[in-house]
Amino acid sequence: MKLGAGRVALTFDMEHPSRSGHSHDAPESILNSLQRTNSRATFFVQGRWARTEPRLTKRVADDGHLLGCHSHFHAPMVSLTDDGIRADVE
Repeated sequence: MKLGAGRVALTFDMEHPSRSGHSHDAPESILNSLQRTNSRATFFVQGRWARTEPRLTKRVADDGHLLGCHSHFHAPMVSLTDDGIRADVE
């Protein structure tokens, strides 16, 4: 078998509840499903989501998933100045 054969990378965007398409119950459901199947994923977390959902943010890390930075507001970076990008990421 080749290295990586039969593997799938799971990624999820954790965005603030004000974003369209947000489902309040989805993060908990996703984490529960991953836990039941002993699966790991990468969660790209928006800073303001982490502030709104500190318990779930901690659970993502505690459950052994990878955390990726989706900046604070997930602003379109091409429309920001260098200072704007720096502020959104920090």
